[in-house]
Amino acid sequence: MSGDAFSQPADRATGDLPGDSGPAMALPAPLTPLIGREREVREVLRLLDGDETRILTLMGLGGVGKTRLAIEVARSIEAEFSDGVRYFPLASIRDPEQVLPSVARALGITARADLSLWDMLTSTLRNQHFLVVLDNFEHLLGEAPTWLVSLLGVCPRIKVLTTSRIALSIYGEHRYLVPPLPVPETGAESVAEVLETHAVRLFVQRARSINTDFSIDETNARTIGQICRKLDGLPLAIELAAARVNVLALGEIRARLNDRFALLSAGQRDAPTRQQSMRDAIAWSYELLSPEEQRFFRHLTVFVGGFTLEAAEAVCSTDDGFSSDAFSGIASLVNHSLIRRVDRKTDRLRFRMLETIREFGAEQLGASEEQDLVRSRHAAWCLDLASTDASEFHPFEHVEHVAQLESEHANLRAALTWLDTSGHQADLAELVAKLRWLWYLGEYWSEGVYWLERVLAESRSLSATLQCDLERSAGQILHVNGSGNAIGYLERSLVTAREIDDVHRQAEVVFQVALIAEDSGNYADAQAGFETARDLYVRVEDAWSQYVCDYHLGVIAYGTGDMEAARAMLEASSEAATQMGDLLLPIWVRNYLILIACDQGRNELATTLFVEQRAELGKSRGFRDFSLLVAAVFATASGRHLRANRLFGAVDAERRGVPMELPEADTMRRYVEQSRQSVGNEEFERAWLEGHGMRANDLDAEIEKVLAGVEERLPAPVMLDQNATGLSPRELDVLRLMADGMSNQEISDVLYISVRTTTSHATSILAKLNLRSRTAAVAYAIRNGLA
Repeated sequence: MSGDAFSQPADRATGDLPGDSGPAMALPAPLTPLIGREREVREVLRLLDGDETRILTLMGLGGVGKTRLAIEVARSIEAEFSDGVRYFPLASIRDPEQVLPSVARALGITARADLSLWDMLTSTLRNQHFLVVLDNFEHLLGEAPTWLVSLLGVCPRIKVLTTSRIALSIYGEHRYLVPPLPVPETGAESVAEVLETHAVRLFVQRARSINTDFSIDETNARTIGQICRKLDGLPLAIELAAARVNVLALGEIRARLNDRFALLSAGQRDAPTRQQSMRDAIAWSYELLSPEEQRFFRHLTVFVGGFTLEAAEAVCSTDDGFSSDAFSGIASLVNHSLIRRVDRKTDRLRFRMLETIREFGAEQLGASEEQDLVRSRHAAWCLDLASTDASEFHPFEHVEHVAQLESEHANLRAALTWLDTSGHQADLAELVAKLRWLWYLGEYWSEGVYWLERVLAESRSLSATLQCDLERSAGQILHVNGSGNAIGYLERSLVTAREIDDVHRQAEVVFQVALIAEDSGNYADAQAGFETARDLYVRVEDAWSQYVCDYHLGVIAYGTGDMEAARAMLEASSEAATQMGDLLLPIWVRNYLILIACDQGRNELATTLFVEQRAELGKSRGFRDFSLLVAAVFATASGRHLRANRLFGAVDAERRGVPMELPEADTMRRYVEQSRQSVGNEEFERAWLEGHGMRANDLDAEIEKVLAGVEERLPAPVMLDQNATGLSPRELDVLRLMADGMSNQEISDVLYISVRTTTSHATSILAKLNLRSRTAAVAYAIRNGLA
């Protein structure tokens, strides 16, 4: 709920509403329940409970719910102060020098001829015990409110709780940053998952107050979650969006959030002007900035997904007379609640704007004459960030560099888009060429293919070297993305490499062609290709690529069934990699050594290697499906067939329909069949489905159970009934048909009920069985004999 959504009678002395004139005394009585602030209330109460906290400021962006939280805290703690709570809304006061007189007047204190107002105030309050709530202080901080420190110095039993978009920055102040409401994770679709988050609960509550027929179900849960995510969990924004359900469908609300400020307007008429639209709420904070701070804020909006101090210094510097101290600018915007620090365990602090704020700032930037200059600087910074020579780049040498690129992925995407739309094709091609390893190791293959093909379609003005690199990268990434067009790009790249007589680029292309042959099971051509590539790498003294060729020759030996030769070549390549400080290739080698040990029945060795691999996996990048496959094979070899089948199902889900390469595909087929025969088709299908729906943490737990030797038993099928599950007879019918693979429409047709009723039954089933998804419900039904 937004900060000012409460009801209070008119002040008896003035007849005015709070927020429209001087301070009122009574604590406002909210009209609606507070949603999702239990943790924040506890934390603020704990802070106020300490003797060391005399002044506590609730900070945050307009619309985040500071006022509503302060009121809830004050109500909770009121009885602990013998003289209660004094509430003072300050929004209507414009002169900082009038705050103290206004407070005094509200307390019925006036100056006398023989005593100043200050003396009257302090003598009256000296022995009183109450909590003072000063609401909306941000616009009154032109001068530091040192009078507040002085007042608390002579009134030891008074505590002050303030709300402000800006820190008061006075002695003794403690600060609490009010966060937005939690939003659903990306991909959350079920009602149970989505309703776990307070942002969605607030949206549903406000929507129901507008339209009593509104409800959340399986057909709209995902859309509501997306709306709340796009609104950054900001209570005011959520309330304004929910108010539109009487005139817009949820899908229309989501679509119109592309122009969110047009949608998020016309709020409650009795709310202060700054709270009647999201634009007004942010504009209020923007107008409190100095011209130089406003300029710095506008420039920061080119960053998407956050930024570091160094990035801000590179992009937001000026050369036109403005002083641009990025450190001071960031500190000021943090104090104004317009940016916030992102908590990550790294050596560099990172900051970000909520997307709603960034969109407002981007509008201001677009209306200025600065946009092209700032976006050009942002693109130049991205080019510099990615500036590793692709022809000399080896992933193991730059694992941290790839991680840094991934942390700036959203910024890189923004730069690519701007370079493309603004016609800077040369810079676009250069940046695309530099992002090869980010896309490859990070498994952003579709994205890489899009940009590579787009640049190559306009390649007439590219240099031969850049053309060669782009075509090689396109072949590499198209191949892992499952496209048959990879060879054509690689053949053209090889022709170019030979024309410019670049031996290293020739080696790289020959290597990629050999890799495609290996993955397709054409081992003879693959072996010849890797041997040729290795000879070329020797000529240019590229030691790393030489032992990578040796590694692939070991993989080919494994694929042809020569286990001893495979082990010897793989171990030799791993040893060479270790001597060069390569952390990556030994992990790839160990995966195959585990498979070889499992094939040879050497379970003790396989276990030792697998434990080592689990400890090292954090250093690996990409290809999670292969790591899961190795875990599944190990589980099969260990006799944990149900767990193995779940892991095989997870491998299949991870591939997302892209066929697995050889020799891994043959390995998976062999071990899947072994596990299928061990548990039977019915249990195999159930476990496979469960694996498809498992998350990373669940899969890790499953693997740990394999290592720990935790016993597993086949569940005994039971006949479900209403007493056993709490499901009604009709819900049992719906669950059985869900298990048969029917959609809600098909179930409705069979049972002669509406789709809405079927959806309601499906939602109820998930809730009663404590399941998170339809897939989990199907697995539950299979396990309990319903299908």
